[in-house]
Amino acid sequence: MLFVVAGESLLLSSPLPGSFGWTGISLIILGIVLHSFNVKKISVKNKGEGQKLKQSV
Repeated sequence: MLFVVAGESLLLSSPLPGSFGWTGISLIILGIVLHSFNVKKISVKNKGEGQKLKQSV
């Protein structure tokens, strides 16, 4: 997201977003980070359950 804003500013000479735009960009970045942590947590949890199933068989 930040690279897109920087690229638009440098290559297209467009103005930087205002405070409302930065708020939206921040929410998107926060959502991406939270999603990544959630997926990683689920992956670790499923990996542990798979090892338990192998041991019980």
